[in-house]
Amino acid sequence: LNEAGSFAAAEAVLRESLALRATADAYNNLGVALNGLGRPSDAVGQFGAALALNSASAEAWFNLGVAQAMLGDVTQARTAYQRGLALMPGEPRALENLALVEALAGRLDLAVRYVTEALVRAPGSAALHNTLGRAYLGLG
Repeated sequence: LNEAGSFAAAEAVLRESLALRATADAYNNLGVALNGLGRPSDAVGQFGAALALNSASAEAWFNLGVAQAMLGDVTQARTAYQRGLALMPGEPRALENLALVEALAGRLDLAVRYVTEALVRAPGSAALHNTLGRAYLGLG
């Protein structure tokens, strides 16, 4: 349901599922649904619950980074992306998101570095090339 953009329906189903059996995947997916509904502060708690059950979930760390970035907490977003990347090095979307966080923090040199690293893994990504171009524009 999350992948189809049916975030409200996903939230309802996942809450029912969690009432029956709490799993890291269900908490993580509920957090994704809450982010999709524009409720990142609620999502943070769900990602925290997922990570309490499975701290080795790179996906939950990446999703926590998204929620923290949505809340404007650059420091926490950076930490979450870095924790996820330690578990899944070179993941292109996470590197791009980390680059965007660094750009928001005014650290454009790091943004360029992370996007360049992501492009090694996904050289055909138009989104990554666009992000790299924006970072270079910011550098002047």
